[in-house]
Amino acid sequence: MAGRLADLKQKQAEARNDERLATRELFDLTRAHFRSRGLKPMQPGHLASLMRPDELMLAYDVGREDSVLLVLLPDGEVLTSTLKWPDQLDVSSGTLASTIWRTLAEVSAQRPEPDRRIGDAKAYSRTELFDTLIPLEIRNRIHASARVFLVPDGSLHRLPFETLIMDARESRRWVDDGPPIVYGPSATVLMAQRQRVARQQRNNRERRPPALVAIGDPIFSRGQPDKAPGVHEQAPQYGVLLAMVQPNLNAAKNGLRGGDVLLDYDGTRLETPADLGPAIEGAASRLHNGGTVRRDPAGVVRGGSESNEQTVVVKVWRDGKTMEITLVPGRMGVRPSQLTMPEALRVHRELQQSEDERYAALASANTRDGFGTLRPLPGTRIEVNAIAARTRKAGIDPTAIKLLTGEDATLTRLFEAVDRPRFLHLATHRLVDSGRKVYESAVALTVPEQLTPEDFGFLRLQDLLYKWAESSKAPSWSCSAAAGPRPAGSRPTTASSA
Repeated sequence: MAGRLADLKQKQAEARNDERLATRELFDLTRAHFRSRGLKPMQPGHLASLMRPDELMLAYDVGREDSVLLVLLPDGEVLTSTLKWPDQLDVSSGTLASTIWRTLAEVSAQRPEPDRRIGDAKAYSRTELFDTLIPLEIRNRIHASARVFLVPDGSLHRLPFETLIMDARESRRWVDDGPPIVYGPSATVLMAQRQRVARQQRNNRERRPPALVAIGDPIFSRGQPDKAPGVHEQAPQYGVLLAMVQPNLNAAKNGLRGGDVLLDYDGTRLETPADLGPAIEGAASRLHNGGTVRRDPAGVVRGGSESNEQTVVVKVWRDGKTMEITLVPGRMGVRPSQLTMPEALRVHRELQQSEDERYAALASANTRDGFGTLRPLPGTRIEVNAIAARTRKAGIDPTAIKLLTGEDATLTRLFEAVDRPRFLHLATHRLVDSGRKVYESAVALTVPEQLTPEDFGFLRLQDLLYKWAESSKAPSWSCSAAAGPRPAGSRPTTASSA
């Protein structure tokens, strides 16, 4: 027993090391990808030249044993601070994750799911978290700033800095007294976004962009989440699915197709694939020996024929409808599935999917994994309508306001609508995580009727980084807050151009 336990621990350690190596390789490939597209890391002086005099940039580096804060000032100076808790212990990834989980539990209406990576690490209060993440020497600079660019790391991706308590005596939070925060995956990406916006403004001054694009009340589900695409709600629980029908033979000549489900052959109910062979042999033998015509209680012929031509009748289910087809007795020219219903129908539908359909289904499942069922947000329709009304009241031309709700709140329609808007508002669930799944972070949009690799119901971080990295239609993004990787922590989010 002891030897087996030691062996398992060794394998676990090797698996963790393989995961770390794979994650490092992914990040290296991502950096190489950006370099190949011309987005190279900017030096502090270059970054500072793109900032305004009243702006500040905070970048965190969270490690297993300690953590560091880098503060970039508009004049190019970089301040470095090693983060320590009030009891002078170093800020490790474990204590930080534990404290953030406690903070989310305090500010969320529903308690977030525990993070198994936390273990028994100590958790500090929300006030202590602010005092630690924002050292005393930079607070006055933050208060004097008109905007703060923030680059989180590790579990900080889950923390809405706006909820931090800046003044414990009056319970004043950052959202009450602090400047707006613009979150980003890196300082280079944030400033590259600003550069692109500036280029767009210079090159397209003659064009009038939409003032507001807002999404609300998306459709997150279309039917049973556990039902495979293409499996009809009334699919039979018995029968024999025809995996293939050979052309120009008995079944094909009489109208049977691949995917049909045989329910009855010559009056014999087909419960499983094993019943088809005996039913065919029995009907052929009976008709060959001059057997009588079978009738059901209503007098309808169920097997054989009252004419001289010998035929058999099969009952078939196809796309939710049941029909009867007449065949010649004997060999049908089909290959039946050996799986029982309805599993046979599900597998057949998957095999019929194109590569694009399979990719879209897999990408959708991978993004949704770990977040559970996304509850509807009907109140967000009211929210975006109210924002549109306030925008019109401010004197904005109504034709410059685009609302995408319900069926229109798809990624495809968003890409069509986004053309350098002044404001982009997404009122929907945010699915945010860190670590190796950070690129699966997404906002949930309407699930289209037909999933495609380009649109399967989510706007992911990797879409923003890869698809829009050089797109002339990509706006600059800033989020009002970040949410945890569970539906309980998901809240409507606002993204607007900086």
